Amino acid sequence: MSYKSPTPEIIFSSLHVWKAISRPSITSTVRFGSLVTARTTDITTFGIVHQIQHEPSDTVHIPMPLGKSMKELERDHPTSFPFLQTTLHCLTCGYAEDGTIQYRWPPIPPAIHTLVHQATQDQYKQFFMRPAAIAMLLSLGSHIQHLDELLLALLAELERLQILSPTIIEQFFESFSLTTGNDYRRLKSFLQRAESSFSWHTI
Repeated sequence: MSYKSPTPEIIFSSLHVWKAISRPSITSTVRFGSLVTARTTDITTFGIVHQIQHEPSDTVHIPMPLGKSMKELERDHPTSFPFLQTTLHCLTCGYAEDGTIQYRWPPIPPAIHTLVHQATQDQYKQFFMRPAAIAMLLSLGSHIQHLDELLLALLAELERLQILSPTIIEQFFESFSLTTGNDYRRLKSFLQRAESSFSWHTI
């Protein structure tokens, strides 16, 4: 038997953060640094996934190491998988209303039980077509401690989707420099990690 993660569903939301759970789950199809969407009434909220957790859904069915492959586990212990879940933690980075994307918090948070979807390639392109997108993402540093890791993951997603253009890269590092107060050491360290992670034809 093969389990496929269902669409994550919001169980907690505020204007700037939301949490969604998919159950049962073995692996997440949504990546760290992914752009995701949650539509409530006429507002589509954009979020970036800053944490992913695989965990039991209660305190009774705690996974134990069994020394088996995933195929062996699915064959020998199929009843354990319905008690696993994947939790996505998302930061709001904008919203769309009346066909216009705003790079700020939405007027209302996503509703509880709203489904969370991976952004389409068109949504990625529309969201990142303006410099304000990068500025909004860099402003999230006050909410998380691992902003640089998140930004590297986002750049990797943009490259994977073939959206990482020279224009986006220029906008990104200009905004990064301004946001960090021209912190030369941090910028140099980030550039070195980016250059070792991405193709030379884009960086």
